Amino acid sequence: MNDVVSFRLSEREEEIIESIANEEEKDKSEVARELIGYGETFRAIKKFKKGQISVGKMASELEITVTEAMSLLTELGIDSGITQEDQVEARGNLKEAW
Repeated sequence: MNDVVSFRLSEREEEIIESIANEEEKDKSEVARELIGYGETFRAIKKFKKGQISVGKMASELEITVTEAMSLLTELGIDSGITQEDQVEARGNLKEAW
């Protein structure tokens, strides 16, 4: 069940949501939810860049796969720090597990 949350927006925040909603032909609630999701993603990426969390932890926090997290970092030009050797080792570990 989704909770209804009420809060005040600044005039600028209202303008941003309205502008995006009109541009993308979406309702304002949908846009606000998307922006919250983008904020969550941005926060996780910042934590990763600061070395506070690993790629795996970032993926977990965002409820995406490690591969998706790595793709997101690559798309944004951020080095995931995972080497080819790490990937080979991970494949070996998967083979052992299966």
